[in-house]
Amino acid sequence: MRHNNVTRTIGVFAGFAAAAAMSACGSGSSGSGSPATTTVAPPVAAAKALTAAELPAGLTFQAVQTQSAEQAAIAALESVRAATYTPAACKDPNLAAQSILQQTTTAGSEIGATGSGSARYGVTLLPGDVEPATFAAAATGQCASVTIASGGESMTKQSTRESLPSSVSVPGGFVLVTRAGGQGDKGVEQVTAYLNTNGTMVIVTAGASAGASVDRTVFDDLLARAVKKVQAH
Repeated sequence: MRHNNVTRTIGVFAGFAAAAAMSACGSGSSGSGSPATTTVAPPVAAAKALTAAELPAGLTFQAVQTQSAEQAAIAALESVRAATYTPAACKDPNLAAQSILQQTTTAGSEIGATGSGSARYGVTLLPGDVEPATFAAAATGQCASVTIASGGESMTKQSTRESLPSSVSVPGGFVLVTRAGGQGDKGVEQVTAYLNTNGTMVIVTAGASAGASVDRTVFDDLLARAVKKVQAH
C-alpha cells in the first residue's frame, strides 16, 4: 500500500489538514452509495479557531486555505465512492459522512499542525447542524472493522470507540482510534475526536507515522484547547 496516498479512502476520519498526511487507497471499482444532503448553515465564526500561539508546546502551526480544504474533501469523497467496502453495508455510512464533510467545509475552518517526527494534527470546525452520530455510524458496530479495496490495492481498517478525555466534557462526543494498513506494512494509526458544542461541530485529528502510535497527551491537550476556544466564542 502506498502510504503517501492514503487518506482519501479513510479521509472521513480526518480533519482535512491531517488527512493529507495519512494513508489511503486510490481509485477503483464504483459503489452504490448516495451522498447525504445538509441544510445551509451559517459559517463558523473565525474567532472560534485556534491560532498558532494557542497550540500546545511543540506543535508547529499550518494554515489551511478554504480552497485546499474543499479540494481535499472532494477528492476524499470521490475515493470513497470509487472503493469497494467489506462489509458492503459500511459503504453508505462512510459515503454519507464524507459527503457531509464535503458539503460543509466551505462554511467551516481548519488548521493543521506538525509535531515530533512525522506526526500530523488537524482541527476542523463545521456548522452545528453536523452531528457526531453520522461519523459513529461509519466506524462502529459492524463497520468497526472494514476492508477497503481500490485500484488493485486493499487495506483493513480497525476502529475502536472511546470516551472523550476527562479534560473535555461534552455529551454525545467520542474518540475513534483507527488503525489502517495493507498486507505486510506497518499500518497507520489515527485518533479523532468528534463533538458538537456551542453551535459548532469540532473534529480534532492526530495521525502518527507508519508503525508509530499517536501521542495521546499532545492530542488530549490540543482537543481541550480547541473545545475551550469554541466554547468561549
